[in-house]
Amino acid sequence: MVFRILLPLIALVLIGIVVMLERNGIQLEGFTPGVVQDYTYTEPVEDDIRCLLLVDHAQSAGKEVTEQMTNVLRSMKVNYDVFEAGEFSFAQSLDSYDHLIISFPDWEVLGDSVRDIIYWVRDGGSLMNTITPEPGATLHMISQQMGVEGGFNDFTGISGICVQDQRMVGSTTKPLYELSKDPSEKMDISLQAQLSEACEVYLSSEDGSVPLLWHVPYGEGHIVVTNMALTEKYMRGFLSLAYSLMEEACLYPVINSSVYYLDDFPSPVPEGDGEFIRRDYGIDIASFYSNVWWATILNWEEKYGIRHTGVIIEDYNDLVKGPFPKNESTSQFKAFGNMLLNNRGELGFHGYNHMPLILEGKDEGKRIGAYVMWPSKEEMERSLEELSRFSHAVFPNAEFAVYVPPSNIFSETGREAIKEAVPEIRAIASFYVTHTNAHGQGTEYEQEFGVAEDGIIEMPRIVYGTYINHYDSLMAMSELNFHFVQSHFFHPDDTLDVDRYADQGWAKMSEAFEQYLDWITTDATAIREQTASEMANAVQLYDHISLKRSSDGSSVSADLGGFAGEAWFLLRMRDREPGNTVGCTLEQVANGLYLVCATQEHIEIGYQ
Repeated sequence: MVFRILLPLIALVLIGIVVMLERNGIQLEGFTPGVVQDYTYTEPVEDDIRCLLLVDHAQSAGKEVTEQMTNVLRSMKVNYDVFEAGEFSFAQSLDSYDHLIISFPDWEVLGDSVRDIIYWVRDGGSLMNTITPEPGATLHMISQQMGVEGGFNDFTGISGICVQDQRMVGSTTKPLYELSKDPSEKMDISLQAQLSEACEVYLSSEDGSVPLLWHVPYGEGHIVVTNMALTEKYMRGFLSLAYSLMEEACLYPVINSSVYYLDDFPSPVPEGDGEFIRRDYGIDIASFYSNVWWATILNWEEKYGIRHTGVIIEDYNDLVKGPFPKNESTSQFKAFGNMLLNNRGELGFHGYNHMPLILEGKDEGKRIGAYVMWPSKEEMERSLEELSRFSHAVFPNAEFAVYVPPSNIFSETGREAIKEAVPEIRAIASFYVTHTNAHGQGTEYEQEFGVAEDGIIEMPRIVYGTYINHYDSLMAMSELNFHFVQSHFFHPDDTLDVDRYADQGWAKMSEAFEQYLDWITTDATAIREQTASEMANAVQLYDHISLKRSSDGSSVSADLGGFAGEAWFLLRMRDREPGNTVGCTLEQVANGLYLVCATQEHIEIGYQ
């Protein structure tokens, strides 16, 4: 009852704010949203090839995890050679490398060569594996050197991954990450093992009974053991951890960016009632959006320092052939959009309508639900031109640099239409992991962070919605440690869709999401809160950076190429503490892990 009495007052306050903002304009001193920079880069540098990736393409599980490992090495800017296990001469050639990665589960293919590997480790080499090794004579031949004192014969079930001693970003308040929706469900992906006291365990099972990733010295060298048969994309954060432990001090580039998207915002506000909105608040959808949902968004921006990026939908019609009618109802667009911009947020493009840019007769495998496919690239372009006209008319001082595909569905034809019709778009933000349809095809446009050959910046979103499930929690934690990135999206109409937990009510939905926000702001305090175009700039700097590393036992240094005045890195120190720095600053983000900001082309970090 009190809430209903206050509603008119809240509405008046909001209207007053909107009027004031519209009169004052949207430009803020020192901040221009939507600008993607064109940087001047120094010449690239080439690092030495010190890493050998050993593969066996006859083993399917090894092939899948190798795809993840090669992405990890490329992203960490590690130069490496790849050899099939059966074609490599270990005795003659291993001395050319400092690091060896075994990326398949059945080690019997190594045969007696495993002795050459162990001798090489004893003399100073570093060895890691990417997937749980299968029990067998070859594995048992070197299990003691791997730190195993007992077991390593049988697979056992685990239900989660627990980070030990806050060794990864995100593990301070949330050390345990479940592997399935049902925590009681066990996955037989690890070998039971009893380890020697020389081993340092970084990851374990949910109850600590099964070691999942550990480091052990052997002679002058080091061995890092991965005891998880997982090949999902979220393994990248754990594989980068494993690789970094092969070095005393391991430096690798990251993006350092956190972005929150509001998809379909601003857009036409649905008319009428929402079942669960009426149930919980006794008001219609428009009143709920203005007085409840938006108030929560503003509260999050103030409490967590979020600067939202909203992506515009002009109309919710299903037209895919022109003419495309202009939306003359702009007051709600101006109200919400100007408030977002004045809170140092940003606007991008989502679509004239919500029909994904997929071409009839070519992209049928990407179609879902009632979406209508486009008859030609030219019609796509006409709709995009109308969206651009509308957006610039409503927000004349804004710049629009980022495009988010509706439902994260996209095509090559759509990409060409974007480049032709709205060349101001410099970046595409879709999804990090696609889902497969009944035909085994990926429906969403799956991306990797980087700059594509056509110059468009690729910057996938990692997680979505208000309820972050077990899989997305793993993915979010992995990306904090791999790219030092957080990227999330959700929609205003999540509150209308049962599949997106609308039946739980907005109070519970927002409460659930605040658990995620609390986790990010508590466990990743060093990450930069940015808008989408700022992330695009950060991805450019990350994509272009190259480095030539060196270490002398008391410091790690790097000469940087593709440098444009700033670059970010993570530095893992295994048993050392950082000291004096040259050309950079650093900040601790987890036990043994530091965020490094380089401001010069040559950086040095001493340690002891």
